[in-house]
Amino acid sequence: MVEMQRETMSMMVEMQRDTMRMTEKLSDWALHDNCQLLQLQYLVEQQSREMEEIRAHQQEELTEQQQKIVRQMHLITAMAEQVNQLMHLTDGRFEEIRGLLHSLQQQQLITRGAAEEHESEEHQINLSPAGQRPVFPTVPSTFTLSLQLFWDMIGSGMMSMPSVFRMLGLFPAIMFIIVIGALACASVDILLRHCRAAHVDKYEDLVHRSFGGFARKMFQFFIVLNNFAAIILFLNTIGDILCGSRPHSLGILEVWFRYNNRLMILFVTGVVIVVLRLSLHRRKLGCCIIAVILAALYVVLLAWSVSVTLVVSHLPSPRLLPDIANTASAWDFVTSIPTIAASFVNHYNVHTIDQELGSSSSIRSFSCSCVLSILLYLFGGITGVLLFGDSTSDNVLLNFGAIINRQNNIRIISIGMSVMLVYALHLLLVLPFMLGSLRSDFERLIPSRIIPENFQTIWLGAVPLALHGLALLLTQYPHFMNFLCQLNGALVAGSLGFILPAVIALRDPGGIAIFTEKILSSVFGFAMGILFIIATYRYFVNYFSHR
Repeated sequence: MVEMQRETMSMMVEMQRDTMRMTEKLSDWALHDNCQLLQLQYLVEQQSREMEEIRAHQQEELTEQQQKIVRQMHLITAMAEQVNQLMHLTDGRFEEIRGLLHSLQQQQLITRGAAEEHESEEHQINLSPAGQRPVFPTVPSTFTLSLQLFWDMIGSGMMSMPSVFRMLGLFPAIMFIIVIGALACASVDILLRHCRAAHVDKYEDLVHRSFGGFARKMFQFFIVLNNFAAIILFLNTIGDILCGSRPHSLGILEVWFRYNNRLMILFVTGVVIVVLRLSLHRRKLGCCIIAVILAALYVVLLAWSVSVTLVVSHLPSPRLLPDIANTASAWDFVTSIPTIAASFVNHYNVHTIDQELGSSSSIRSFSCSCVLSILLYLFGGITGVLLFGDSTSDNVLLNFGAIINRQNNIRIISIGMSVMLVYALHLLLVLPFMLGSLRSDFERLIPSRIIPENFQTIWLGAVPLALHGLALLLTQYPHFMNFLCQLNGALVAGSLGFILPAVIALRDPGGIAIFTEKILSSVFGFAMGILFIIATYRYFVNYFSHR
């Protein structure tokens, strides 16, 4: 028993010793962990102090920068106020200097035009000292620009004037063509005088000066719509000439090659127009002269066809006065006047001429082009109505296609095909430049800043293709296309050529209109507005009644 107790005691002593050793080890470990924890706390506190110092330093720098920006803003505001004061002081003097420079430039251009005309009248030939080829004097610029205005003005009027003579009668049609041509010259004179008085260079700038920025945008939209409608009408006319118009009119390609796929022919025509635009953009004067020669040849062929028809058969007697008793003839009497008015609208191109010539030369150029247009329209309308009488269609070329379809006389068929071919060539020379003008007008309508810079090149190439494709698409819907062209003549062309100049004369932005001018502008502007409104109503009635 005693030994067992001793062994037990010794075991308990050893256990106590082991427990004490373990306790010492745990104490050592806890002390070591506490030392590491204290070191970590110290490091964290040191980093926190550094971050606070950095944040405080950055805050001080930011405060200093904000104070500098505020001081600079105050300086900029003070400088802007001083600049505004200087602009208010120099605004009137700047307008005076600009007017003086403009008048001086016009005087120089007038002197240069007079010198050129004097040289052309003397017909001098300058020989080189070495006996080389003689150098002839250049053509006077007034004559050249008159031809350009005449080329821009004529177009659909050549083929639509015979129907005007059919609807109005011979005597009223002659009177209205002369009167509306004189009104076109008077409206251009009003625009030029008010542009110089308001110190602006373009028609759209005068509209902006008179009525504000929204009116200018509407003016640009009207120009785009006018050019677009003219392109559609000309493409459809080329389709009628080449393919014919069913069921009675034949086309040139249908007679020659028995081919009348209208869509494909118009597509090829569009490609030809784009190629001509790219190749002839620097040869506008040569194309202008050739197109005017073709227009004169068109009139000569019309006269020849009249003489041949008179020899072969007989001519129908034209109507001298309109049949007002008939309701349809009365409506035709009203709707034919916008057709005449649209044939003289070229007002937005005159200001380019005014910048190149003097005041008297620019109005003289437009007057010459108006006189030539009046003579062309009178001769073409009279010969057309003498040929076809009451059967004259809105497009006289369709009558020539009908002649090709039903006549057996080879001379009459040849003349009819020659007339159609000459007019088609004239349109092929006109359409490339109209497409370029439409693109530039459309680009002015839509500001370039809304187009991303990465798409500028694509935009410049896609605009003419899209507009041309839309024009080709609309030619496949002739009823809607005719309605659009009629609305263009009654609303757009009439407003740009006659109503808007009258309103500008009443508004008088330059302060130069006299009382008589305002009275005449109000009378003629109101009369033309009423006629255009009645014609528009009639066009809507005809369109929705035939749908």
